[in-house]
Amino acid sequence: MQSALYDPQIVQTYHTEYLRLINYYMNTKRPSTFVRYFNIDIDHSTYDDKLDATYDLYHVSDIKFNIYDFTPSYYLAPVLNAAVNTPDMGGQTMEATSSIVTYSIEYPRIHDLVMFYGPIRSGEIFRVSGLRTPVNAIHSDPSVRWFELELEYAPITQTDKLKILNHFVYDLTDEKYITYQEYKNFEALVTSCESIFNELINYYDSYYDLYKVDQYAPVEVNEVIIFFKKLYAAKYKRIFEKYSLPYGYLDKLNFEQQYQNIRSLPYVMGNYTYHVYNLTTNQIEEYEWSITHTNPETDLARLFLLSYRLLQTAFNWSLT
Repeated sequence: MQSALYDPQIVQTYHTEYLRLINYYMNTKRPSTFVRYFNIDIDHSTYDDKLDATYDLYHVSDIKFNIYDFTPSYYLAPVLNAAVNTPDMGGQTMEATSSIVTYSIEYPRIHDLVMFYGPIRSGEIFRVSGLRTPVNAIHSDPSVRWFELELEYAPITQTDKLKILNHFVYDLTDEKYITYQEYKNFEALVTSCESIFNELINYYDSYYDLYKVDQYAPVEVNEVIIFFKKLYAAKYKRIFEKYSLPYGYLDKLNFEQQYQNIRSLPYVMGNYTYHVYNLTTNQIEEYEWSITHTNPETDLARLFLLSYRLLQTAFNWSLT
């Protein structure tokens, strides 16, 4: 049994686990909204006191921004507007303040910009006027980077004149930022996979819980779908949940797949031997097909063709 001498180490272990869980569940417990965040890129921006470079921070100065779309926030305080009378400037105006808690922006900075998505249609642009964070958490292992940002109206009405350096989008499936082009590619991938599955679903039998034609369940087809579903089965990657994983097929084989990994599948040039599971005899039988058969004459051949297209789309399948 451990003695009291181990207590400091135990407490340290508890604290480390606490910080790890904060990072792990940060997107699970996220009751607030997404925002578009303009983060100042210090490394590629210039500041010159002699030229009064910050007189007009957002237009005259050479301050460059990185855009972070779909930035998640843990908390967004209500935007409170108050009437303020400034006779020497614009007269009576409606000033606004708010605050937001972010955890995905690594280095928030004063003068960063924040914009809201729909249904908010006011077009308001806010700037960061102050920030608070537990510095000891930033310098912990694992590091926890949560920031409470104070917001106020920004002195601009549009962002198209800002100097933009990079454009990122928060990918909730991987819980990280990716480039805008990578996000567009990912959208195209999802659309292509859904198009294939919308045809595959026609061959799904809910009674047997597998994909089949008549009494034949094509082995390679069901295994391709299993590999695909496993690829998107972790946490927020569950974006194809409306398409069923063939548990019935696994049950027939005592949950032992015929292929150990995706690379062992036989979808290669020159191979004609594939397999089907006969639901009547409960036996695996050989089936002749080729990846060159792009005009299927039977439903079984069509199933194999669809599974091959899914391999090409989702796994960047090559013939070598």
